[in-house]
Amino acid sequence: MKLPRIASIAVISALGLSGLVALAAPASAGTAWGPVTELSDDSNTAREVQLGAATDGSVVHALWKQYLGSRYQVQLRTSTDSGTTWGDVVEISDASLNSISADLAVSTDGNGIVVSWRYYDSTSGSWIAAVATSADAGGSWSAATDLSDSATSVYDLDVVMSADGSTVAAHWRQEDSVTGRNTARAIGSSDGGSTWHGIVDLSDPARYSSSPRLTMAPDTGAIHAIWPHRNASSQDVIQYSGSTDGGVSWSSTIDLSDPAADARTAEVAVNVDGAEVAAAWVRSDGSNDIVQTRSSSDGGINWTDDGGSDPAHDLSATGYDSAAPIVSVSETGTTQHVLWRQEESSARVIKHSSSGDSGISWSAATELSDSDAAGMDHQIATSSDSGQLAALWIHRPDEGFATVKVRDSADAGDTWSTTTAELSDSTETSDDPVLFSSADGSTLHAAWEFQQDGKRVIRVVSGIYAEPSQAPRDATAVPGEEEIAVSWTTPVSDGGSDITGYRIQINDGSGWLDAISDTESIETSYTATGLTSEASYRFRIAAINGVSVSENSDQTAAITPISPAGPPESDSRSGIDEGAGSSTDSESDANTGNDAEANPETDSTDIASEPAKLLNLKVKTKKKRSGKVSYKINFRLQSTDEFTENTSYQWRIKTKKNTKKSSRKKSSKKWSFWSNWKRISPDSLTGSKKLKSQIKKIKKLRKAEPRTKAKIQARAINDVGSGPAAKSTFRTLG
Repeated sequence: MKLPRIASIAVISALGLSGLVALAAPASAGTAWGPVTELSDDSNTAREVQLGAATDGSVVHALWKQYLGSRYQVQLRTSTDSGTTWGDVVEISDASLNSISADLAVSTDGNGIVVSWRYYDSTSGSWIAAVATSADAGGSWSAATDLSDSATSVYDLDVVMSADGSTVAAHWRQEDSVTGRNTARAIGSSDGGSTWHGIVDLSDPARYSSSPRLTMAPDTGAIHAIWPHRNASSQDVIQYSGSTDGGVSWSSTIDLSDPAADARTAEVAVNVDGAEVAAAWVRSDGSNDIVQTRSSSDGGINWTDDGGSDPAHDLSATGYDSAAPIVSVSETGTTQHVLWRQEESSARVIKHSSSGDSGISWSAATELSDSDAAGMDHQIATSSDSGQLAALWIHRPDEGFATVKVRDSADAGDTWSTTTAELSDSTETSDDPVLFSSADGSTLHAAWEFQQDGKRVIRVVSGIYAEPSQAPRDATAVPGEEEIAVSWTTPVSDGGSDITGYRIQINDGSGWLDAISDTESIETSYTATGLTSEASYRFRIAAINGVSVSENSDQTAAITPISPAGPPESDSRSGIDEGAGSSTDSESDANTGNDAEANPETDSTDIASEPAKLLNLKVKTKKKRSGKVSYKINFRLQSTDEFTENTSYQWRIKTKKNTKKSSRKKSSKKWSFWSNWKRISPDSLTGSKKLKSQIKKIKKLRKAEPRTKAKIQARAINDVGSGPAAKSTFRTLG
């Protein structure tokens, strides 16, 4: 899906350039998103999507649990072309066992995969941790291996893999069969998951532990684990332990948070060699929950200390409740990022802070999401140097459906894109998104759950980081009767994202204004109509790609339109059929006619004596049982006297779209500007395909809902000139 963009179309009136608007300066580079793909079976619910990919983003794996009617099964699909196409569904877990909590880790080249999940053992009544591995990008899989015993249930299962796929580790919490306390446990493998070392208790089985998190240094396989642990004073403290031998042995536990304050929701990240480690969590100050962070530059042996009784650094503001920190570390470890959710008034706002000195000092928090809606389920993805990053979250308004939104930054979070991209369909609620970035930051992959017909389906979309296109070239203008035809050559470079349209600006001597802000077409020509021969006009063109508007082309020479040869154009308005599209398999016409209809049999002459006129303009809308909608234009000439072999036809359209007044935040309806004239083939008086295509564009780019009112004009042009435009009004279907 391209970055959503509302295209404002303006057509120049014969009264001059009043009413046209100037376009803002070209936008900066950003992410151009492709089309959304539905991965899971939409006949049943799918949940818990996870993404893993090669570091260059070319090989992508999506994992989820699919409901089969009485139980869940872990399933996977793979793309080997950066998310453009996806392979068949691969069933990972046993379909006869209820399997949930799927997680995956992927090697640098995307070929090595380890998948973990929990399945229910009906004999013991416990949830058991299991894994399966693949060395050929999911083409073949090992048999499932049980990691935990069946004495008690496993929760919060987490799995990681080294860059070459040789070292694998898993982490979970499990009730100790002796003490009955939940214990943080880990297990490792040094041969890609073929064999596993023994299970190690990381936390004290005599005390309660929860929600462990695991990370692994890609190059060295150094493992770092973090979890909340209840101490003897009944305070939850964040603890850390690490392993440098594939999980065979682990370092002594270290308390990272203040033992006098409750802490929870811990996250950990590491750089490529395992030397730089960053941890973030939430702790209570007695009144509010604060996001804190600490870092280590020696593989977890020593950690930063802010001094005083609490060694951690407070990242979020006091006086507000903050939650769910997400932490990221650059390849060198110097740059670190934390993303979290903060309660402000009645809103939940997504905040970001960064450090450029290995977590010693941090920037002031930047607010990324809207302050008048709930932001939640946030994710962050960064390039290997952490310079290019993207933040994603669920936007949940007070009214309407929750959607997936994303912003990106090209300067390590110092500045962020001013445009917030909306990735998901706003017709239903989206939840639980995940995000992945390639090592160079050029590719992003996002996935989420989408509610559809009472079920949830997994959807995925991929984006590429792109620059604005180069400017169009060789712009020229040719005069016509009260119009000027402009043409140009495509830019040398599209900036890495396909060009989707062009902006045409005009200047009659009083300044540059938009003739049309987005042609929504890759055609390299445009005709500005309704001009006056009393002025001269210059034009310049800018290209629009998936992320931005280019610089302008060189301007054309000043051109004066030709005075009209025939009588001035006048409109013939149609009646309005408000009922079009109100029911399935029904048609409705909105007809228009001129003041009097001539008789073709008595008015015929050999040569046309006046411009061609149209009458009986109709728009037929029909919704079929399949749900598909068709739009069809029908019209005919008033008299055959007006028809010559050079007669052609044109049409244009506008819709009544919803707008929001910023002062009152109330919706109102406003007619869009007329689109550019579209030519209809002279061998047919029907333009249904062209109109249907145009309606689809309006529905996609302007979010036209069913029964949106639209107006259409059509006119004929013969050897004498163009006649008056006939009009009709109808409503879209959906």
